[in-house]
Amino acid sequence: MEAWLLLPVALLLPFLIVLLAQRVAARNYKDKTTFEHSYVDTLLDIKLPEEEEAGRALTDDEMVVLCSEFLIAGTDTTSTGLQWIMAELVKNPAIQDKLYDEISATTGDDWQEVSEEDIHKMPYLKAVVLEGLRRHPPAHFVLPHKAMEDMEIDGREIRMMPFGVGRRICAGLGVAMLHLEYFVANLVNEFEWREIPGDEVDFAEKPEFTVVMAKPLCARNYRGPGFNKFLPNDQSYHDAFTKVIHAFNAYDHATYT
Repeated sequence: MEAWLLLPVALLLPFLIVLLAQRVAARNYKDKTTFEHSYVDTLLDIKLPEEEEAGRALTDDEMVVLCSEFLIAGTDTTSTGLQWIMAELVKNPAIQDKLYDEISATTGDDWQEVSEEDIHKMPYLKAVVLEGLRRHPPAHFVLPHKAMEDMEIDGREIRMMPFGVGRRICAGLGVAMLHLEYFVANLVNEFEWREIPGDEVDFAEKPEFTVVMAKPLCARNYRGPGFNKFLPNDQSYHDAFTKVIHAFNAYDHATYT
């Protein structure tokens, strides 16, 4: 594995070791009736089912790796995917407008937050998200070989454990897709996103822990037609909110009209 891929784990290692030690101490100290269960507690409770290691608990190193995956792979891939999808929508305003029409038809004329229930009624939204992930997968590898069943290489058993299907499929797939659809829907519902003249969207890739945009997305956003309905009907509130908006405009080139 490339050394730069291990850097995030190396940076997290001291923090995670302390976190695990503190959690073990908390489990021993707190009363079970008031103890709040966490992801780390789940790892501490795991007993391996394999015959050769039946009943063995996870080692500290194994828990550190799992925690680092939870923190890094569980957030970076989703945020990276969101940026790529929004970049495509900025570059393709006709698709963005069609998506807005679907959102408006689903939520009604009055502005409101797009809910999880609304998302399930938006097939075009799901198609936009899936196409964005197809064109710009946050992590893509070209593998020279695929194993369709268990096999041995140099006397070492390589088990068939696909990440994209079956019992070992990505545990966060459903949550990640929900978050992507939710954020894309609400960003498009609240604002109209367009390219900044002279600062066009660049789809060049840059490999980091995930495959990110070499030139981060910078877009101009306009208030959607129903945006003001979200604000209280009070002029002082509107004036204060406008000052905040102008402050952000000076910082990130966003334009609200």
